[in-house]
Order: sequence, then structure tokens, then C-alpha cells
Amino acid sequence: MSRRWAALAALLAAALQARAASAASEPPALSTLDAAGLHANLARLAKGWDQPSVDAANGVLFHARTSAWAWSRFFHDHFAAHAPTPALFDYLGYPVFSWGSARSHERLQVGLATPLLERLEADLAVVAAAPGSLAKDEERRLSIFAVARFLDDLGAHGTIGSSAEIFEPLLAMVARYPKLLGAGRIDPRQRPYEAALRAQVHMALRETARPFDRAAREAVAGALGLEGRRKDLLLAHGTLLHDNGAFDRRQLELIWKFFEAVPAGLLSGLGHIEQHEGLGNAGPAGLWLRGDGLVNVFGTPIGQVHENGFPADVPASDSELFGCALAHEAMHVVDATVVERSAELKARRERLVRRAGRERQEYLRSIVDPELFQKAPQEFVASIANAWFADGRRTMELAAARLKAGRREPMAQALFFAEIFSLGGSTTRLFRYPPDGKLTFQDVPVQRDAAGRIVAVGSWKVDLDQQGDVLRAAK
Repeated sequence: MSRRWAALAALLAAALQARAASAASEPPALSTLDAAGLHANLARLAKGWDQPSVDAANGVLFHARTSAWAWSRFFHDHFAAHAPTPALFDYLGYPVFSWGSARSHERLQVGLATPLLERLEADLAVVAAAPGSLAKDEERRLSIFAVARFLDDLGAHGTIGSSAEIFEPLLAMVARYPKLLGAGRIDPRQRPYEAALRAQVHMALRETARPFDRAAREAVAGALGLEGRRKDLLLAHGTLLHDNGAFDRRQLELIWKFFEAVPAGLLSGLGHIEQHEGLGNAGPAGLWLRGDGLVNVFGTPIGQVHENGFPADVPASDSELFGCALAHEAMHVVDATVVERSAELKARRERLVRRAGRERQEYLRSIVDPELFQKAPQEFVASIANAWFADGRRTMELAAARLKAGRREPMAQALFFAEIFSLGGSTTRLFRYPPDGKLTFQDVPVQRDAAGRIVAVGSWKVDLDQQGDVLRAAK
């Protein structure tokens, strides 16, 4: 056995040793008949969804008393004989995280951790020995990405136990494959898919480091060889960049200043920023990656592309495209992790979209077809972010101009954004991304009524009705 495999075997043995003692007291994990049937059904599900196989597999996987140790042995044997596929994990995600009991979930998650790591290690060894081979080896390519994605799922949505059993072995793998998983640029033309694979493994590494505290962040930064703003972003904000070195110095500085400018806590759910082009993972041949709070930002050079995102109601205000695109994508995460988790903010957002309907002038982002917000309401908050970060004052001016013309919903939407960036306090934050990309911001006082609702942002004041809807500009 090579030193590499001996080291992995030691790590895996240590991860399961604590559970081995309790496993002896468990009932037999699987009968020979159940094991054979499950192997066959999972092999069929690896090719695509098959309801009879789903039903039969569920009948075995839902055994809450089957030990994690026994599941580990079963999946070790299964992955040794059958290459995992995306279709297989499309099915396994249900019994592992959703269907069945909490007890069965925990044991399946812990039981899967070590076999998945074994399979990842085996495939990494092949790829490292033959750089560029993923381009022609489709089975291995689909399998290794599927395994890495599922490890990310175990970290993001699984138990603390399975997370702990994955993090240390993944750290060790990064050290064993520095040319594949460590720092440095990978040429996507010479080694297709490898930069994207590294990104997916790094995403799983972050998700399985729980709690993702200062010690864990420093361990990840050290293992990945992060320096400069890349390291700063991870240590201060918990965010990893996956761009294969494509972001230049100005872009890195802009990303850093963006995180520093947004009020504390709003971006805590933004775990990953990737750039598909830098990874060589764009276009029809690209493979989707999975990370908790993952967004993609294009590599448009700062200062080269400007846009005016405001309608003719107010004077034009040019802004820098890269920064506004970053804000748009980041606010998708804020929408999902802040607004969606607040019953009050979520209900307010839904009411705003419903009241604006299909009337273009009732949206702050009237330059966008209102049908988009009806069909894809998740774009509502992210789209307003383009204007709010391009020029927050101009956004408030637009809302005031529309209100003066009898259009009340744009001001209601502006007050909603003011609420988000106020963090419930006495000020809100207005931003400005000028064409040179040098983000600035200003904290503006807000006034609240007896119910705690914002009725003034700086000099912009309104009257609200009992439901909190905007009535008119206050005198």
C-alpha cells in the first residue's frame, strides 16, 4: 500500500473507530438479500429515475436501526463496483436528507461520508496522474463531480457528525494533491474541467468546516495557500473566491470593499463567488457546481463598461458594470437568507410584487419588463440592487418623482430596501458605484412611526396607511 493510501486509510479508520464499538450492539445491518436488492436498485437508479427501484430502495434505506458503520460498509462495496452518477445522487438526496426519519438521515449521512471520500480519493489519484484526462473520460468526470457535490451537500445540510468526518480528510487530500487542489492557476485548455473540480472540492471543504469559525477559516486558508484579499475575504467574511486567478487586482479590491461596505451580517450567507470563464467552465460543456450561497460574477474589467440604469424620470447616473453585477448577485443571497427567513420581510416583498403587478411604472426597475418579476419574483430584490448600488440617492429621487406623479409603489419598494439596509436601526445606507468602480456609501437617518415602520429616509418623507402602504409624500 502506498504512503498516500496508508495515510487515507488511517484517517478513515480514525473517523469510524468511535462508531465501531456501538455498531456491535446494532441488529444486523442488512440481510444478504436486502443488500443484493439495494445494490441492484441503486445501479438502476444511477441510470435515471425508476419508480419501482425508488420504492424498493426506500424500503431498505428507511431502516432507522441500521447502523452508520453498516451503511459505510455497504456503500464502500457499492462504490467500488459502481461508479456514482449525478442521477444516483438525485435520488439519494431524498432518503439522505428528506424522506424517512431523522435517525435514518443521520446514519445514512455518516455512513456515506467515508465511502464518498474513498471514491473521491481514488478518482483524484487518476486525474493527478494523467492531467487533462477528464476531457475524454466522461464517466469519471461525471462521477467525480457528483461525489464532490454530494460531499458539499453533506456539509451544508447534513449532521455535525458527518461534517466532522469529512473536513479533516478533505484538508489532507488538498495537501496530497497540491498541483490539482492547491493554489496556482490551472490552464483550462490543457487541463479541462480540473479548475472547476478544484473549485467544487474547495466548496465542499468550506461547507464541512462546522462551525466555520476563525480556527476553521485559518485552516482552510492555509491549506489552500490563500494570500492577499482572497485570504482577507475568507477570514473576515467566510467567503471563498473560485476564479482560477482570473480576478485582477482592481476586481479583488472592489469585491473586498463591497463586503466591507455592506452592513454587517447581511452577506453572511454568501459563501462562494465563482467566475465560470476563469474556471473554463462556461458554455454548453460546463458542469454546474454546488456551494452554499454560491454566485457567479462575470469578469468584465473595471472601468471599461458603464451603464445608466435609470429611466428618463430622473437625470442619468452612469455606474460601473462589474460592481453592479456583483451587488445584483449578492442580493440574491440576501433575499434567500435574510428576507426569506424573516416572516415580516418576506410577506412585505410578496405584497410589493403583487401590488405593482404588470404595470411598468410601478417598479423602481421600470427599465425591466415587469413580466420578469411576476414569473421570477426572485429577481425583484436583486434587480433593485442594481439601482440601489449604482446610485442610492438617484434611486430615492426616482421613487419621489414617481410618487409625485401618483405612482406609489416605487417609493414603497425604496422604503423596503431602506429597511433591509437599516438592520432595524436609525440609519440606512445609500451606495454609489461610479464609472471608475470606487464604491462609496453614506449612512442616512431614517424616521419611524409608532409601529416601527420607516416613514422618512433623509429628507424624503411619506405618509403611510394602516396597512403600511404609501399614501403620499408627507408635507
